[in-house]
Amino acid sequence: MRANPLESQNPVAVALQRAVLTTATAIDPEQLDFESEIDSRLLIVRSVVNLMAEATGAADGYGNELPMEGLHGLARLIGNELTVISILHESLQRVFNAEVKS
Repeated sequence: MRANPLESQNPVAVALQRAVLTTATAIDPEQLDFESEIDSRLLIVRSVVNLMAEATGAADGYGNELPMEGLHGLARLIGNELTVISILHESLQRVFNAEVKS
């Protein structure tokens, strides 16, 4: 069974949690809300996808090659943000379900 990462004493897990909160939409964790956080991360994903579309279109039009490391990095960024969005969505759904039941 996997331990709860939020209760970890591992300094790497603690640092990652701090990093995620640092990149959130509000400096004060108590001011965070699902809508702003999901919207912000969707904007990041949309921006990266638009950048990739422009870069690949320009490369195709001018016969340039794109560095695979860069494309891989952008794909990883998109994947990571979509994972965060999914986790936020699942948590939001649990909050809604708890409110409906009460």
